[in-house]
Amino acid sequence: MEIFGTRAGDDQLEALCRERHGVEERCARAHQAARAAGGALARAVRKHCPTASDMPLAFVSDADAAAGFRCVLYVFHPSPGFKI
Repeated sequence: MEIFGTRAGDDQLEALCRERHGVEERCARAHQAARAAGGALARAVRKHCPTASDMPLAFVSDADAAAGFRCVLYVFHPSPGFKI
């Protein structure tokens, strides 16, 4: 079957249907874990890298997360001249 521009086999569709329960909660927990890991990374860089200035994470805003858009990916932007 073709869905969202990709091909999915019957076994894949069956797994999606079988595992759909609780997906929102799993996504929310994964989002919180990613937020915590990103915060820990930023704090460690500030603490251990004297050349680091402000190096924020690009991450989903709290407002977007509250509206249901959650992501487990973040982008870490080192400042120019950053050295480990």
